[in-house]
Parts: sequence; structure tokens; C-alpha cells
Amino acid sequence: MSDADRIEETIAHVALDLFGGQLAFILSVLARLGDDPVPRETVQRAIRIIVVELESAELYDEWVERFDDALRPPMLAGVETITAQIGVRFNLRQSRLDDAISGRAQQLAGYVGQTTADGVLRVLKESTDAGEGVRQLARRIHSEVFGGEITRARAELIAKQETRTARATGQYLAASTTPTLAYKRWNHWGNPKEPRDWHVDMDGETVPIDALFSNGLRYSCDPDGEPEETINCGCVTTYLSRAELDVRKRRKR
Repeated sequence: MSDADRIEETIAHVALDLFGGQLAFILSVLARLGDDPVPRETVQRAIRIIVVELESAELYDEWVERFDDALRPPMLAGVETITAQIGVRFNLRQSRLDDAISGRAQQLAGYVGQTTADGVLRVLKESTDAGEGVRQLARRIHSEVFGGEITRARAELIAKQETRTARATGQYLAASTTPTLAYKRWNHWGNPKEPRDWHVDMDGETVPIDALFSNGLRYSCDPDGEPEETINCGCVTTYLSRAELDVRKRRKR
């Protein structure tokens, strides 16, 4: 197993563990409602409690802490690729790295909590519209929001995406710190079955290291980018010195 695979597996396990905690909490709240029939208003109040908890500071902080630890290895791996490229170690402030890791962990915690809350609310509406009771609601939340394949797929998507994002962020932080590298190049390595046409068109696009690419991203998988630009994107950003850029230009002539 490669280092990248091990990192993805670690992040997936973290996500699965946290999803399990969410499910256990939801089922415990519903169990306290007792046997059917339960007034619809009572069920709706219970769901509101669940949604508030899913978006609470306590649960959010737990996700941030766990993801903060999980995202550090791939981000450091990104830093090391730039170190290997230029052949020397440079001074990347620890605070800058910590801020980037913490910032992405906070983004991720917010996204995941909101996605789960949205799923619970969707199932609640469908279940109450169908006149189903608490037991059926609990079964549907278990299967439709946290079902084995659904949860595993969410965890694997998070793991793959966050490994790429953290590694790309580490590369960008390192490259933008050293004066040796002055340019960056977009390389399209996307899914050949479903490529983003504009990412294909961007292949080879080269800009100064502190500029944005034509799609508004600082680098591929930029965590500040829109989901349609970043989710399942396999593109890679490479960093070039002025001399390397000149050589590439001469080769094209």
C-alpha cells in the first residue's frame, strides 16, 4: 500500500467513526420518543433537536480536531514534494501550515454536518408526508442517510478529495514561500470519462505563482474554489522557476 493510500484510508476511518457517532446520537433521540403512535409535532421537535446538535459547536469541534490530525500528513507530503523538487529545505512558518490545516478542517466539518442535517430533514419530510411512525423514520434515516454503501461512499469521497486538497495546499504553501519558483502550470489529469471541458482547455496554462488561473483557483483542488471546480478533480499544479519556463518556451518554438 502506498503512502497516499494509507493516508486516504486513515481519513476514511476518521469519517466513518464520526458518522457512526452522528447515527448513534440520532437513534438515541428517536428512541426516547417511545412507541408509535407519536404526535407529528413531537417528532418534528425531536428532529429540530437533532439538527441543532448536528450543527452544534461541540460536535463541530470534535470533527475539526479529528480532521486536523488527519489532514496534517498529506499536507506535509505536499511540502516535501517541493522540497525534493528544488533540492533544498526552506523555512515554511509552522503557523502558516497550522492555519491552512485548521482552516480546511473547519470548512470540512461545516460541510459534513450540513450534509447530514439536510439528509435527515429530507427523510423526515418524506416520512411524515407518507404518514410513517417513529420506528419507520428511524429505519429510513439509518438506511437512507447512513446506509452502509452510502456512508462508505461519503467517507471514501471525503478521503480521496481531502488527500488531494491537503497535498495540493502543502505544495502551494511551500512553492509560494521560495523565491526559486516564480510560475505555476495547470496540468489536466482528470477523469477521462467525465472531464471538465474547461479544465481540458486549461491544460498547460501558466501564470505567475501569486496569480489566479483562468477558472479563479490558486491551484488545482483549491479549498476556496467552488465544488464544480474541485470535487473529483484529478488535475495537478506544477511549479516552475523562471529558467524552467524559458526552456519550455524555447522548446515550443
